[in-house]
Amino acid sequence: MPNPATEEIRSSGALSQDLGRELANGFHAMAQPLTILRGALGALALTGAVAPASQRYLEMSSLQIDRLCGMLSTLQGLLDTAQCEADSSAFDLAAVISLVLDDLEPALRKSGVQIQASSPDQPVPVIGDAGRSEMALRACLQIAASISSPGDKVDIKCRVDDAFAHLTMAHERMRGAELSSLDRLSLALAEANLRSQQGFFACIQDPFQSSLRFPLQSSSAPTSGASQPCSSVCMLH
Repeated sequence: MPNPATEEIRSSGALSQDLGRELANGFHAMAQPLTILRGALGALALTGAVAPASQRYLEMSSLQIDRLCGMLSTLQGLLDTAQCEADSSAFDLAAVISLVLDDLEPALRKSGVQIQASSPDQPVPVIGDAGRSEMALRACLQIAASISSPGDKVDIKCRVDDAFAHLTMAHERMRGAELSSLDRLSLALAEANLRSQQGFFACIQDPFQSSLRFPLQSSSAPTSGASQPCSSVCMLH
């Protein structure tokens, strides 16, 4: 006959799943009022209902709410990555790189940040999770842009060897930049997204550089041992 005390003991895996679900619900509950408050502050700023002397505090409050919303969203992403298995299928890394650059181009151009990208001249079939890879690329590029000043340059390179596609994003000029807590949290999510699909992630803070590695689809690996650099194309100038 089973011991009632034993029946109440739950595995650490079950506890982790339950905790993850409760945390996810909590983040969602916190995000709702913050979203409403962010909208209200934005409406106040647009209507000019705030006295000029208080405008600075309104802007600071809006900025901090945006930051908190970003942190909650990133924490939610970390939970999702921990609780859900990554996809493992073939996708074109070159297409993902192009998608992210196209999406971020308006914001990067507005900020004055230059992106010098090595655009693959042919598909780069890798094995992994296309969605998680896209999120990791997007996070690294957004962080590189956020610590930049107008005229700074971010160099993106992709090369392929016998087993892996290697992607690096390096900041050529910025020195001594401090990453914010949200930046570090976003990098943690990028690393989790890569490692969950058997990829590799590394980051150097000063000067900022992130390295991502994806396993190639077996049939796409080149026969020679030499690395194959991608063709160089300058973008967003």
